[in-house]
Amino acid sequence: MKQGGIIGRLLVKAYEQDRSLLFEVEAKELLRRLGLRTPAFKIAKSKRQACFEARKVGTPVVLKVLSPGVVHKSELGGVRLNLRTRGEIGKAYDEIMRSATRSIGDRRIYGVLVERMVPQGTELIVGATTDEKFGPIIVFGIGGIFVELYKDFSMRLIPITARDANEMLKEIRARDLLEGYRGQDRLDLDELVRILLAIGGRDGLMASFPSYVKAIDLNPVVVYPRGSLVVDGKFFLHQRKR
Repeated sequence: MKQGGIIGRLLVKAYEQDRSLLFEVEAKELLRRLGLRTPAFKIAKSKRQACFEARKVGTPVVLKVLSPGVVHKSELGGVRLNLRTRGEIGKAYDEIMRSATRSIGDRRIYGVLVERMVPQGTELIVGATTDEKFGPIIVFGIGGIFVELYKDFSMRLIPITARDANEMLKEIRARDLLEGYRGQDRLDLDELVRILLAIGGRDGLMASFPSYVKAIDLNPVVVYPRGSLVVDGKFFLHQRKR
């Protein structure tokens, strides 16, 4: 796969450190090496720096706590959305630090991710997991906060072809959303196929690094009539054999 050397070194480093999850910044780097777009972001280790970096990435921004091993940041009060002014950003930084410190302790907090809020689009999910019986599987469906509510997915064994990916798009119940529902613009289906192949294709991440990557959760993937942005990506790793 393209950029395989850089991606491989990133995965090997995390694996050798016996981590079960890539850090968020590592995940975004990996996504970009796969050719997938993410929102602009910077790292801040102080309130003042958070305000400064927000001007660089462009407001409105979201702040997310940076802490190793924390998967669900919202549940510990580690996320604040739609921040525009210096006052809002500073207040949000303080609130995140207080909430996260109460939950996990300040020694495990590295700062915050300052990330540009993305334009509204259709939120989808692309995921993969390793089934004990069948091996690696790729999943596609409606994403965002409605994942568990609608449970609208299609699945395939990895590796998949472009034909498989196109069939997956047609199999979800909400496929009309992709084609342009009630006068809405048709989404970039070629982009969706490209994302599915980057994860589950013959040269995709799961097939290229089966010893390291256990599961992937890209949610939401915000898709537009042209292009997409992977807002949040989690990469789970196999544990070293003891």
